[in-house]
Amino acid sequence: MSDDDLNDLFNEFLSGNSGPLPEPTPEELRVEAMTATELHMTAFYEACETRTKGWREMLGSWLEELKHYLTVLEDFEEYEQCAKVFACMREIREVSSNMTLNKHLADLNIDIVHEVEPDTDEPDF
Repeated sequence: MSDDDLNDLFNEFLSGNSGPLPEPTPEELRVEAMTATELHMTAFYEACETRTKGWREMLGSWLEELKHYLTVLEDFEEYEQCAKVFACMREIREVSSNMTLNKHLADLNIDIVHEVEPDTDEPDF
């Protein structure tokens, strides 16, 4: 496509003369759900392995997207993919809960009341 063709395409699209977009077909919805869930799951598992910057902030987004597409997959009876999505959602929740727990444990203030001398026979509990 030449630059003029692209400009015409964008001008037509932005001016609203192209009319409403057609509704997606059921097959397009199914393919979108399958593709999107695979991409989100792959991104989550890869981020867990590599611990790339910002992956923790993505947990909520991944979980939300997988929840949305899980209902679509159930409607199309894609139960194998549903099982994979459900397992990934469980792992996302687990990772998120562990991060919250670790943060609370790190913030926990523990006061030492009495420390036992190592030479005594007194129990240290």
